[in-house]
Amino acid sequence: MNNKAFTDISCQVLYTDFYTTLRRSIISSSQNIFVWCYVFNFHFYRKWHRSSHIFFDILSAANRKVDVRFILDSSRRSSPNHKANFFTYKRLSEHGIEVNMPNHSLPQHSKIITIDNKVTFVGSHNFTDSSLENPFETSIFFDSYEISDYFYRSFLELWGSTLTVPWVRK
Repeated sequence: MNNKAFTDISCQVLYTDFYTTLRRSIISSSQNIFVWCYVFNFHFYRKWHRSSHIFFDILSAANRKVDVRFILDSSRRSSPNHKANFFTYKRLSEHGIEVNMPNHSLPQHSKIITIDNKVTFVGSHNFTDSSLENPFETSIFFDSYEISDYFYRSFLELWGSTLTVPWVRK
């Protein structure tokens, strides 16, 4: 991935409205959803939780034949996030969603979602209920083809390189 300067970019800063803006974008997606994610902790049987809403919205998109892929961190088993990510990996895989992880010991700490080469979210929000409700988390929403295409291409570059591999439990 190369550094890139963007000009004339319109963006919106999202705090607690990240959740509703992201859900609206996932629900309206028609082509692809590419996610870089540090931790995704949802409750399969607690469907009223915000993180569960996002998970089931993503499954619904995949069922509509939207190309959904994740680059998800795979920390050591002793890490508190490992169990959550392993559970998420298993549930996504059961629904045919491909999940890769870094091919090294460094964490995948980015939180980026690009949807349909139209919109991109970049920020601090993890897919956890505490993060989705925390007013001190911040993400930037870009409604820009130029930025979305940059992250779309960056995702595909990582996906097709030796820097990521299919997710496995460490």
